[in-house]
Amino acid sequence: MPCRVFLYVVYMDKGIILLKKVKADIFFHQEVIRNEIDPAIVAISKDLLKENQDWLAEWDLQNKVAMQNN
Repeated sequence: MPCRVFLYVVYMDKGIILLKKVKADIFFHQEVIRNEIDPAIVAISKDLLKENQDWLAEWDLQNKVAMQNN
């Protein structure tokens, strides 16, 4: 049983770290879109911003479903 608890905590820590990185990435791309002059870089940042926002929305949905089932 202690092994399961340890694995759960490690998984949660990695999930929180990943979530923080995605949110930081979203912030970064929003800043690039606001401040960058080069249209090619803005287009790339817009694509990456959308990917990160979609991932975050999916994560949020899965989290809500998991909380309902607990």
